[in-house]
Amino acid sequence: MLDRSVAPSFTLPESVELVQAKTLRLPNGCSLHLINAGEQDVLRLELVFEAGAKYEDNKGSSYFTCKMLSEGTTKHSAKDIVEYFDVYGAFYELHHGPDHVIFTFYCLTKYTKEVSSLIKELVLDSIFPDEELENIKNITIQGLKVNQNKTSYLASVKFKESIFGTNHPYGKILKEEDVKKINRESLISFYNKNIKGQKFNIVLSGNANDQTIEDIINIFGNIDVSKASSPSNSKEPNEWKYDTDLYIINKEDSIQSSLRLGSPLIKKDHPDYFNWVILNEILGGYFGSRLMKNIREDKGFTYGISSSNVHLSEKSYFVIGTDVKKENTNQTLAEIQKEIYILKTTLVPNEELDTVKNYLIGTFLSSINTPFSLADKFKSIYFHKMDYSFYSNYLKAIKNADSKNLLEVANKYLDYEKMVKIVAGGV
Repeated sequence: MLDRSVAPSFTLPESVELVQAKTLRLPNGCSLHLINAGEQDVLRLELVFEAGAKYEDNKGSSYFTCKMLSEGTTKHSAKDIVEYFDVYGAFYELHHGPDHVIFTFYCLTKYTKEVSSLIKELVLDSIFPDEELENIKNITIQGLKVNQNKTSYLASVKFKESIFGTNHPYGKILKEEDVKKINRESLISFYNKNIKGQKFNIVLSGNANDQTIEDIINIFGNIDVSKASSPSNSKEPNEWKYDTDLYIINKEDSIQSSLRLGSPLIKKDHPDYFNWVILNEILGGYFGSRLMKNIREDKGFTYGISSSNVHLSEKSYFVIGTDVKKENTNQTLAEIQKEIYILKTTLVPNEELDTVKNYLIGTFLSSINTPFSLADKFKSIYFHKMDYSFYSNYLKAIKNADSKNLLEVANKYLDYEKMVKIVAGGV
């Protein structure tokens, strides 16, 4: 009879075989990255353009261009577009970020040709109707006004402005006055310069057959990108320069404070990166982390606190975030500083390290069991100019990590005094 009082044995895997993307070059020079996996006849089609916020001349032009791409072409109105995708059971998302604009479409494999034909039309023939633009501008302005009352939003915005600087694209935050300046002409200019006729990457994941792949190649491979130019206004960030003094945004009517603390981070291809990942997990990367045990479980100051790594194309940073009652702000800051000090002065116990190792590997294994998650893993390396050896090295580094190496990494990269420290709400 099974003894359920005894935990089952657990062995860390020696290696993991990922379904890797196969890259095809289209006739026009664009790349199709195919992750052919899964049993369900469903596909995710992603078009990735180098058209993020760092490429814009006018603040907000990338964001609104992305938002407007499904609002009408010379052949289809916004209503027509929605109804067309509904007929084929397709679903789409338009994602805007600092580096890329990504069009994501989900559909049944058998309707790939029909869905892709309209996607191509959106890429080449969007017209940015004034009425729809005004609606989206009004919605955006209302959202910004609501956010001005959220301490979490204020803290996050100020953190980015502080660590990057307001003149760098990564540190520029869209404000109401920026939205009001947006017009159809500025969007068409950005669209023509960064999307229409520009090279792009296609990431196709799911159960794709030969006909599906042929349809994708025929539809997107004949888009004329012969006059494509390098995206403009992408500037390598200057050396990190930021204020490490505590910055407080007072909101008298708020009963809570939002805290954001962090600093520049090594990039994913740095030799210390894997040990840093483990260290961050111990500090605040999962529910059993030290920050959670201290500030949530022991002190009861918050429902949740976390530390995370953010990787952009040109720079990376580390950030700790939480929301607490205003009267607990100073003590929370002190406890964060204490946990960082402990990591820099005391070896991580083997039992705790083993727990985190098991958690990280288990989380990784659970994140590669669908074709869409495999595509996400591919994008995470491809757009950072790395290959699949990153993942095998990652697993190897986790298995071989020891407390002495983590102590060294903590002393290299964890310095409370050199962190940006933002409090929105008050102390």
